[in-house]
Amino acid sequence: MTTGQLGPEHRRASTTAALFGNAFPFQIEPAAYYWADRLSPDYHGGYWLFYTVGPAFYMAPDSDTGFDVLSPNGYEGHLSSEAFGIVVCLFAYSSLAFKSRPGFSSESAHTEITPHVTFRSRTKAGAPAECYGSKRSSFRA
Repeated sequence: MTTGQLGPEHRRASTTAALFGNAFPFQIEPAAYYWADRLSPDYHGGYWLFYTVGPAFYMAPDSDTGFDVLSPNGYEGHLSSEAFGIVVCLFAYSSLAFKSRPGFSSESAHTEITPHVTFRSRTKAGAPAECYGSKRSSFRA
């Protein structure tokens, strides 16, 4: 199982600048907030935590309660804040990869920001699952 490492507070700006340059504050971060608002009626803004998984990056709302999700792909259910953040980032990365924007091409999305997260769609009992390692304790450094 791959787990995310919580990024130190004092390196937030330098981490995102090193990974994404100006694309983070002007394209990626607003896209993530847009998708968070669109995917969950429970999301009303707030502070986001930054995580790295090897060379990959994702962010997640700082919440202990998680979020109910109504996805355009048909998924409806409750996700932990980390799982919700991963889903939000994947939607944001995907939507940006399909748009023609300077500095954010499909090639750069694939080589620089595509997160390496393993998802599973069902548990052994057949119930929907969030993703491997979605428990809060496994994402804390």
